Amino acid sequence: MATAHADNLDRWQGLASSAVCDCLNRFQAMHAAIRPVVDGTLLGRAWTARSMPGENNTLLRAIETAPAGSILVVDAGGFVDRAVWGEVRTMEAIRAGIIGLIVDGAVRDVDAIRQRGFTVYARGICAAGPNKGWDGDVGGQIQCAGVVVNPGDLVVADTDGVVVVPRDREEQVLLDARRRQQEDADLIAQATRGHR
Repeated sequence: MATAHADNLDRWQGLASSAVCDCLNRFQAMHAAIRPVVDGTLLGRAWTARSMPGENNTLLRAIETAPAGSILVVDAGGFVDRAVWGEVRTMEAIRAGIIGLIVDGAVRDVDAIRQRGFTVYARGICAAGPNKGWDGDVGGQIQCAGVVVNPGDLVVADTDGVVVVPRDREEQVLLDARRRQQEDADLIAQATRGHR
């Protein structure tokens, strides 16, 4: 199993997706339809896949090739009438060391996934299972819910949504987001004092 290289992701801990997005000129946020299906925040490196609508063999290949510690980011075409992910793929992903899923498509077995503690963001939930076949692409550039994502890009996801930071912009965005979050904290403190 491949392992994601250590790159001090802890420096990003505590930064909200909204602050990070603001420091990307308010771009790089996925469509608002991509919501937490199983609650939890995600911070890590993207491993990418693009599948045909309603097809999930590609997702198994993505699981088998993903570096441990990755977040699987899947362009499933925004199709929500057939789930491409469920409990079986979740267990395979956990075994492979994947920490979460973001999919522009539908998932199912939500209660079972929640019990496993695996964080999922998706466009929808659907009881109908996937088709098999029509191999898609793994480990290349994709577009997921309006955002271009490359393997290794930084993913920041919380209740406000999913933001992707391109690798070549990380250092500046990190500095800017820390400063932005501190400025917001100062404004909130001032407003709080003003109401006493």
